[in-house]
Amino acid sequence: MFIAICFPFFGELLNFFGGFTFAPTTHFLPCIMWLAIYKPNRCVSYLEFL
Repeated sequence: MFIAICFPFFGELLNFFGGFTFAPTTHFLPCIMWLAIYKPNRCVSYLEFL
């Protein structure tokens, strides 16, 4: 209650930080999980992906 009284725009601030953390999580977390599961070789060249 104290935070809501001190910051009348606290709801908008929560929306901003929620979106700020949700967007990178949905983009980077699947890539990180794929790397953790499959563990590809570090010496893979770019041409092997083509």
